[in-house]
Amino acid sequence: MNTTDVFDGTNYTNSSTGEVDLDIGKRVVEGTAFTIITLLILTGNSLCLLVLRTAKDMNEVTRILLISLTAADLLMGTLVSAPILGTVITNGWPYGYVFCAISASGNQICATTSLFSLLLINFERYICISRPLRYPLFVTVRRARIAVLCVWGLGLFLGLSNCFLPGRIANYHEYLHSCFFDPMSGDPDVMGTVCVILFVFAPFPVLILMYVRIYMIARRHAKFIDSQAAVSAQRSSPQRDGPSMDQGRTRKFFPELKAATTFGIITFTYALAWMPFFAIVIYENLTLTKAARFLTVTAACASLSNSWLNVIVYYVRNRVFRSAAKKLISGCRQVDVVF
Repeated sequence: MNTTDVFDGTNYTNSSTGEVDLDIGKRVVEGTAFTIITLLILTGNSLCLLVLRTAKDMNEVTRILLISLTAADLLMGTLVSAPILGTVITNGWPYGYVFCAISASGNQICATTSLFSLLLINFERYICISRPLRYPLFVTVRRARIAVLCVWGLGLFLGLSNCFLPGRIANYHEYLHSCFFDPMSGDPDVMGTVCVILFVFAPFPVLILMYVRIYMIARRHAKFIDSQAAVSAQRSSPQRDGPSMDQGRTRKFFPELKAATTFGIITFTYALAWMPFFAIVIYENLTLTKAARFLTVTAACASLSNSWLNVIVYYVRNRVFRSAAKKLISGCRQVDVVF
């Protein structure tokens, strides 16, 4: 990211515009918004991890992949979103250079692992729907764990490499209220732009196309089974009561279609939340010009909000997750009553 802030050893101060203090009203609004987002991320994803650990009825492979995605969202709230309140209050970065570098690395780690966890989830759904008979052979718990480790390894490599590459330094961005790695020379950040294109924009069309394919297959199978059930019902005796066996099979397949729709919602939510942010990143990296404050802050809020919106989608769309969440919450209430 292109920034014009400098680190003076204890804090970051603005040196480009001569305006030392931001407008108090804007800072209050921004601080309130980021505080609410942070609380939603931390509480929502902490609860989500507990639910996923106790949801024994959920497919184990799907559960492992969702834990990976949830852990990335929780880390985003801890390393990137939580420190923002201090930056809004002090109008700078009060945590020192070391934590600035850690936060900048964490931002890239979380964004990368979230995207590639979504890729793994959609790939798992694709095999489940398109190759249901071979699914148990291709998709195993061991392979899912190895894939998650590879995703986190890639995220850690990309995030931590900036800390050791020569000629790069962590800088604080006053509009995004976060730290990013920039070239020390002040030249356009070509390498950062290439990384965004390769590891964000390039995989994302694959993610969208994979989901579209999943949804089309699920819809086609559901319509076929539904039509077969209708034909079977017409051939059956009028005196026959209750649903036919084909209709029972149809109802069993519909959860797969609902699961495909759920992960599609998560995928497109990620797109709407992160694409404006990455577009601003590329624009500022190449032009060395800051985007408008309102657009930048809005993009930052949207990208961080993706980390708690996933929890809402799980709860609304997944019956197993919703049931486990209710049991967990009711169990906590019973403990409170006892004490």
